[in-house]
Amino acid sequence: MRKPSTRWHRSGTTRVGEYGVFDVLRHEIHREIHEGIHPEIHRKRDERKRTIHTLETPQEWCNVVATTPDDHLIMVRLQRFGIDAPSLEIPGGLIDPGEQPIDAARRELAEESGYSARELVPLTVVHANPAIQPTRLHVFLATGCTPRPEGQQLDELEDCELVLVPLAELDDRLRRGDVVA
Repeated sequence: MRKPSTRWHRSGTTRVGEYGVFDVLRHEIHREIHEGIHPEIHRKRDERKRTIHTLETPQEWCNVVATTPDDHLIMVRLQRFGIDAPSLEIPGGLIDPGEQPIDAARRELAEESGYSARELVPLTVVHANPAIQPTRLHVFLATGCTPRPEGQQLDELEDCELVLVPLAELDDRLRRGDVVA
């Protein structure tokens, strides 16, 4: 016997809060259950409504996996308010309105690390937290990275420390939990 398939549908959405970098949305949802071979014929609606909340962010963001010619991964250590602790992570940030993702990746690499890439290529685009956010994360690979004469150009709330991690040590650092994001 074939297992019934289900699909959730939104029947109403309300914006319940606006908080600068994200809005909170409340959705009324219901489920349709499809039984049998012909889903259109054997469809029934689960009348129990449920409420879920999601976050809407107006901007997408990018991350940059950046390496130097001498086989180091460019990382930054900065205070992250969400975890109330320092975080060792790859450079990245919000894509400005109208900005192309690759240009944002180049800009974020320069601002946070003070490095520029010889080559910058897109790796993937993912929904980083699809359970509660539709926002997409663009991931890039930057190779042949060298220091820029002007160094870092940080935003007001960024206090980035540049950390060059030898690629040979990366696996150990990941296993120890040194890399947070």
